[in-house]
Amino acid sequence: MAGADLATDRSFDEGFFDRIYSFAVLEHVVHPWAVLNELYRILKPGGFAYLSANLHRGPRASHLYRELFMPFPHLLFSDDVIREFRRKNSGVDAGASWVNRLTWSQYEDAFRQIGFVMHSLKFRETPIDEPFYERFCDILGRYPRSDLTKDFFYTIVEKPKA
Repeated sequence: MAGADLATDRSFDEGFFDRIYSFAVLEHVVHPWAVLNELYRILKPGGFAYLSANLHRGPRASHLYRELFMPFPHLLFSDDVIREFRRKNSGVDAGASWVNRLTWSQYEDAFRQIGFVMHSLKFRETPIDEPFYERFCDILGRYPRSDLTKDFFYTIVEKPKA
């Protein structure tokens, strides 16, 4: 379905899918809670969703690691600064490729509150570069260190049977 918005369109009947797969999409969703609720609604009871997303506080969350060769540019610089850098260096008039700023704990809370049962969870993590962290600790120190190491989460959640 080209152009469908899961947060608003209700394009599928309740319990339509046995399996849902979403890789690196949720971080770009304007209304992630609405989308997660809709995923739950359109899964059959006993159905599974395989979900992964880039976490906003991770070092590679800006999606600009091919242009900005440093971790955390999205935390260290405003979107206006990133936009200006990209305009000057690559001719692209855009900031970071980000919409929402969810942390793992916010996703986890959403899964639980919506009613999903989590069956597996893994993170792709990047160790903190300590000299870099110390140089920018006035900004990076605002965030829990455990959030700063997590780039992606990978989880399998189930909509429980009735």
